Amino acid sequence: MLQRLDDAAAQRALHPRELGVRGVLQLYYRDKVLVQHFGTRFADSVADEQQRRIVNAYKRLRLHMASGQKPLRIVYCRRSFETVLAWQSSAFELYAAIAPEISVKNMIRLVNAVLEWIKKEEDHLFVVNAPSY
Repeated sequence: MLQRLDDAAAQRALHPRELGVRGVLQLYYRDKVLVQHFGTRFADSVADEQQRRIVNAYKRLRLHMASGQKPLRIVYCRRSFETVLAWQSSAFELYAAIAPEISVKNMIRLVNAVLEWIKKEEDHLFVVNAPSY
C-alpha cells in the first residue's frame, strides 16, 4: 500500500482540498469492482513524520479489519494529530486521515461526501469504459 501511495504522489495526485470538503489530510480509495485505485497527496500541513504515522495506521487498521472470524467494516483511530479511518465494503476500500478536531459524526458526513464526489468524478478518476479489441 505504501508503494501505491508513493506511485499516486508521483503522478498528478489530487490535493485533499480538491475533494470539496474540509478536514481531509490524505485519502486512499480502492475500487474493488474496477480493480483500480487512487489517492490524494498529503495536505500541506502534514509533516513527513506524520505521513509515516498515517501510512502505518492505514496498515494496522487494514490488518485489524481482516483479523477475526467476522471482518470489520469500519474502524477508526483518533490520535492527537489526526483521526484515521478505514472503511471496507464489497465495492470499495477507503482509508482517510482526517483533522483531529472533527467529530466522529462530522467525520462520517465528510467521508460520505467524499464517496459522493468519487462517484460523480468516477469517469475522470478511473478507466470505466475501456474499449475491448
